[in-house]
Amino acid sequence: MPVSGSFRLQLHPASSDAGAKPDALPALTTIRFAFAFVVVLFHLIPFMHSIGYVGLPEPLRAIVYHGYLGVDFFFVLSGFILVYSCQHTLFDPSADRAFWVARFARLYPGYCVGLALSMPLALYAAFLAEDRPAALRELGLISLLTAFLLHAWLPAAALALNGPAWSVSTETFFYSTFPRVFRAMARQSTLALSGFALGLYLLAVMLGQYFWLYPADLANALSDTLRFQPRYPESSDIFYMYFPLVRWPEFLIGCVAGFVFIRHRALIAAARSVCLALALGGLGLVLYGVAHHLPQSTLSNGLLAPLVVLLLFGLADSRSPVLCHPLGRKLGEASYALYILHAPIWMLMSRADLHFGKLQWSHPVAFTLAYLVVAIVASLLSLMLVEAPARRWLRHTLTKREPRSRLAEAQR
Repeated sequence: MPVSGSFRLQLHPASSDAGAKPDALPALTTIRFAFAFVVVLFHLIPFMHSIGYVGLPEPLRAIVYHGYLGVDFFFVLSGFILVYSCQHTLFDPSADRAFWVARFARLYPGYCVGLALSMPLALYAAFLAEDRPAALRELGLISLLTAFLLHAWLPAAALALNGPAWSVSTETFFYSTFPRVFRAMARQSTLALSGFALGLYLLAVMLGQYFWLYPADLANALSDTLRFQPRYPESSDIFYMYFPLVRWPEFLIGCVAGFVFIRHRALIAAARSVCLALALGGLGLVLYGVAHHLPQSTLSNGLLAPLVVLLLFGLADSRSPVLCHPLGRKLGEASYALYILHAPIWMLMSRADLHFGKLQWSHPVAFTLAYLVVAIVASLLSLMLVEAPARRWLRHTLTKREPRSRLAEAQR
C-alpha cells in the first residue's frame, strides 16, 4: 500500500523533495577499511602464535585480539546505512526488487572471487581424504549451500570454505527482511523505536549469556536434525557467532539508529564530538579493562552495539580531511573485497610458501607484511576489474524493467 505524503513528512521533516538523494557520508566509507583491516589482523593470530611472536604492544594487542568485533561494527553499520540510503525509495513495495538486485550486484561478484580462490585447496583436501567419495559429496553439498548464500545456517558449512564468507550469508538474510523492516519501523515514533532497540539489545545480551552457558546446543540440535555433522568441534562451539537469527538484533539496532539519525540529524550533528568521545572512551574501556573478563559470546553478540551507534553518530557528518580523503574512500570501497578475499589469499600464499620458500618461518614479519600488501592490492584490483564491471552488468541485466532513478537510489 503506497505511503501517504504526511507519512513521508514524518520521516523527512526538513525535506521538501521526497525524491532527493541523500548526501554521501564519506567518513563512514573510510572507517570501513580500518575495521576490515583489524579483522584481517585478528585472523593472523594463529600464525603469530605458531611462530612464537605474541608480544604485540598495547594498545595494539587489545585491538587485534578482539578484531572479531569488527563484524559487529559491520552489522550495525549495515542497518544504519541501508535506512539512510533508502529513506526516499522503500516506502513503495514496488521498489523492493530494485533494492534486492542492487544488494546482489554489490556483494555477489566479489563473493564469487573469494569462493573461486578457496576451491582449489578444498578440492585438494577432499582428494587426499581417506574416504574420497564421501569427502567429495560433502564438499559438493557445502559448495552448493555456499553458492546460494545459505551456509551460515548450518554448523558444518558455516566455515568450511571461505571462513569470513559466513557474514555475507548472514547479511543476505538481513537484506531479505529489510524492506518490510524499513516500512514497519518508519511507521513508529522515535520513542517507540528507541524502546524497541532497548529490547533488542537486552535480547542480544541474554542470547550471549545463553550461548556462554550452552555454546554448542543450537549447533548440535541442527546437526542432529539434518544429519550433517561439522568436521571440527569448534564449528559448533562458536556457531552462535554465525547463526543469522542470533545476529539479527545488531542489524535491527543499526536500522533504528538510521531512523534516529535521519529524524534528528541537526541535534546529533551538534553533539557529534560528545558521541565520538563517548564511543571511543567506551570502546577503550571495554577492550583494555573489561574484555578479558567476559566470555566471547557476550562480546560478539551485540554487547558493544550502543557504542557502535555512538561512533556512527560521531562520524557520520564528519568532514575530517583524513576521513574524507579520496584514498581513504577508495580503500573503504575496497574493504568488502579485503574482507572476503583475505582468508583464501592467506591460505594460497602460505601453502605455496611451504612448498617453495618457507619464508613464513625464516622471515615471518616480512612474509606477513608482504601478505598484507598483496591482500590490499588484490582487493583494489577486485573492486576495479571484477566487482564494479560485474555490478554494472548485473544491474543492467536484472533491472531492464526497473526505472533507472529507482535503481540508482537503491545502489546508493
